[in-house]
Order: sequence, then C-alpha cells, then structure tokens
Amino acid sequence: MTSYQNIRAKLNDFTKKYYTKMLVKGLLLFLAIGVLFFFVVLGVEYVLWLNSTGRLLLLLSFIIVEGYLFFRYILTPVFYLFKLKKGIDDREASQLIGRHFSQVGDKLYNLIDLAEDKNQSELLLASIEQRSETMKPIPFSKA
Repeated sequence: MTSYQNIRAKLNDFTKKYYTKMLVKGLLLFLAIGVLFFFVVLGVEYVLWLNSTGRLLLLLSFIIVEGYLFFRYILTPVFYLFKLKKGIDDREASQLIGRHFSQVGDKLYNLIDLAEDKNQSELLLASIEQRSETMKPIPFSKA
C-alpha cells in the first residue's frame, strides 16, 4: 500500500496548496476592500463634517467591517490550512483534481472509495495498489 500512501500524501499537499492560495487571495481582497472602505469612511466624514457621535459610529462601523473582512478572508483559510476547522476532504479534493486533469477523471475518487471499503480482500488491495501506480506520475499540486 505504499503507492496509495504516496497518493494520500500528494492529496494532502494539494489541499495545503489550495488553502495557501485561498489565503493569499484573501489577503489581497482584505487589503483592497479595507483600503476602499477606509477611503469611503474618510469621504463621508469629510463631506458631512460629523460631530463626535457620528465619528464614533463611523469608527465602530469601520472596526466591525474590518473585523468581518479579517475573519472571512484571512482567519478562515488559516483555520482550514492548520486543520483547526474541517475543510475539503479527500473526495472533494479528488473531484477538483479530476476536473483539472482529464487523465485522472473519476479514477482518483474511485480509488479513495475502494481504499475506504471495510472488506479489504487481497484482490481489492492489489487493485488499489495497481490504480495507485497508474496515478503516481501525476502532480496533483499543479491542479
């Protein structure tokens, strides 16, 4: 089953890379939306010349929006990346990889399904090993 363990390691590498890309994208969105919202808040204060209560409400709304953006775009991918929160499992990752690589298709999903079967006979283990060997050269992290 060493080939199957290799496939599982490649799937884990894919999910780490997937969440790392999600984190980088989230960081860029957080910065872009945060700066845009900051300019909107500055513009509202400049145009309306608010009193101290209005400025406090603008400050609180800015803090709340920035907190939400931080949680949504930065903390959530970090939770998935460090497995503090359940993210995509191997089946969903295999479907994403199957959509990217036409030669994989549903083979990876079927391989995971076979490996999770409770009644593992010698024939089933040989089939898992053979299917793992055929998918060994495919770089899942490139998906």
